[in-house]
Amino acid sequence: MPTKIYSKAKILIVEEQPLAQSYMKQSLERLGFRQLRFADHAISAKEQCLSEEFDLIVCSFNLSKHQDGYQLYEELRVKQLIKSSTGFIFISAETSGSLVHSVLELQPDDFLVKPFTIQELKIRIERILKRKHDLQAVYTFIDDGNDSKAIKLIDSTLDKKGNNYSPILLRLKGDALLRLKRVQESKDFFKSVLDIQKFAWAKVGLVEALIANNEHILAQRMLKTMLERQETRLVALDLMGKLEIKLNQFELAQGFLSQAAKIAPRNISRQKSLSTVSLINHDYEKSYSTQKDIASFAKHSIHDHPDVYLNAARAGIDFALTTDQTDQIQRISRQTNQYINDLKNSFLIIQIKLKLMYLMHDFII
Repeated sequence: MPTKIYSKAKILIVEEQPLAQSYMKQSLERLGFRQLRFADHAISAKEQCLSEEFDLIVCSFNLSKHQDGYQLYEELRVKQLIKSSTGFIFISAETSGSLVHSVLELQPDDFLVKPFTIQELKIRIERILKRKHDLQAVYTFIDDGNDSKAIKLIDSTLDKKGNNYSPILLRLKGDALLRLKRVQESKDFFKSVLDIQKFAWAKVGLVEALIANNEHILAQRMLKTMLERQETRLVALDLMGKLEIKLNQFELAQGFLSQAAKIAPRNISRQKSLSTVSLINHDYEKSYSTQKDIASFAKHSIHDHPDVYLNAARAGIDFALTTDQTDQIQRISRQTNQYINDLKNSFLIIQIKLKLMYLMHDFII
């Protein structure tokens, strides 16, 4: 990889351990990187992303102050604080299946397990920076919301000899076609890709196109096959759940979403869908357990909101009204009170505003 790209690349290291920071700094400087920035917590990382653009972010999951690495990465993506041209390497000492699957759903450029050698990190960084550099123009069109121009550029790049990014470019094109809602073209495109190679992402894209085109039977047939393969099981469960909701098959939807939530519990959007269908099915116990998971994983995240705790408290009350077990009712009551206390403590400003409203009301009366 050209030394020029090394020396110019801006890299943000998000790591709270001073020794790990020092090791990364010395190692990366030896590799030729000069523009290194460091953050030991999520707030600092977000502030730096607001003030300057980075070519690469190396982020540790194990951040104990405020947000963890997963929550930070999710917020950076949702709020578009980083561009598509910014590489992201997620590093973690924790390798539980639930965390790994949750992280992979966010689609970082790479996932590296601690401890790792600097040579391993070097290989990952080189590969990502070169790809992001070479495809910069495509990513710029995507970030600007100009998918049509992105597709044209992708097509012209694919036509060139010596192109080393065909699978990546094809995937970017498929995603762009889906965003543009060019359904028939999307279907034809993903089918043509699958005729060449059975990429998992192409299967997912074809299913999404079929669902968008109301070809539900064909979509279900593909999803059932995808459920049998480890690499596509999670996304197949998620899509099956969404499809069954669309078809008003709420009991089936609950089953699929429950399995998906067990594999990757940090997906708050899916957890909310699961709670909703559980209520429709009058499964108040499942709704309550799901709302508890939401309250747990939403803490400090972009999803942290008063409604999270209110919904958990309401779900607890609904469940308590359907059971006659005294011990269980007492446990639910204690937990519900805790959610109310969390609401008061976490959202003090809202509490103050409410008090001011009451005072103004009393004054008027």
